[in-house]
Amino acid sequence: MRSASTAWLLILWLSGTALADDPGGLRIENEFKLSIPPEDLEDVREYLRARYGEVESGILRELGGDFSARISDEWFRDRYFDTEDLRLLEAQSGVRARLRQNSSIGRADPKHGRELLQLKLNRPSDENALNRSEIKFAVDRGGVPDGPLDQHPVLGLIDNDDRPLVIAALQRELRVDATDLRPLLTLTQRRWRVYVSRDGAPFATLTLDEVRSRWFLWSVDFVELEIELN
Repeated sequence: MRSASTAWLLILWLSGTALADDPGGLRIENEFKLSIPPEDLEDVREYLRARYGEVESGILRELGGDFSARISDEWFRDRYFDTEDLRLLEAQSGVRARLRQNSSIGRADPKHGRELLQLKLNRPSDENALNRSEIKFAVDRGGVPDGPLDQHPVLGLIDNDDRPLVIAALQRELRVDATDLRPLLTLTQRRWRVYVSRDGAPFATLTLDEVRSRWFLWSVDFVELEIELN
């Protein structure tokens, strides 16, 4: 549990660094990840619930200020894409299509059932190595395919008007041709999260991810704790 407390102190320190939404749709994210032994999952979940999810009895009350918290339980299916020679992986970046479902409140969550194409781009020029650019595009499943890009595993997921933006972003930031992207792997995960707000605005999230990937007879399972400034 000492690691979780240390991570929270890291959040408070990092809150002095900028983490904002660019008016043009670019979001700068800052994440800190800890590997959790699977056998400790429920102990860590209960610790986070009591320590950060319950404002009246947890650390948020001790810190002062107008903090609030809520807990969400969600499921994700993430499909990742890369070039044949793994250019995105080499650049510590990524492209994924994410389907999100909320197990705790279902359709009351406006993000329930939402699909997005997300570009996660490394920012080597930033002083803070944890910062990444995130650009999101809505997945558009309407219409009948009538061109080569409509059949593409990545560009075919989004609206025609968004395709030039994706192509330009990947070329400009990573020198990657978007048409070279291919399916790489699919992850399914349960995401249990504490949303923390301060003075009515998003402040931080503490997330437990139970992740699984399958490919024929091979499988990978792991658990991680992710702390992120919002």
